[in-house]
Amino acid sequence: MNIKFMEDRSDAYVKINNIWKEKIEDYNSKSEIVQFKVYDNKFFIVTCAMRTHLSGSVRGEMPYCLYYYDFDTDEVIYCGFYAGYYDEEFGAYGGFTELGILEISVKES
Repeated sequence: MNIKFMEDRSDAYVKINNIWKEKIEDYNSKSEIVQFKVYDNKFFIVTCAMRTHLSGSVRGEMPYCLYYYDFDTDEVIYCGFYAGYYDEEFGAYGGFTELGILEISVKES
């Protein structure tokens, strides 16, 4: 599985990767697959395109996105993205760097 696999099977993946093209000249960054997870016999893919900036800016970056791969239809279905967390001490959002650790878990209700 790679970027081409994702592009061929998910319109949402392509749209997310092109979201900054209108705003940033010569923009060509793409999310990469950073994790695979299996839960309840379902296969999930996590992508991300974050780079560390001294300014703390996330402009032109894509957050962690979660996708489900349906083996029966050979489709990759977008499930959502990680919006980070609000750090009240510093008054800013955090969790937007590739150095951050993201762990997918399911809370039992």
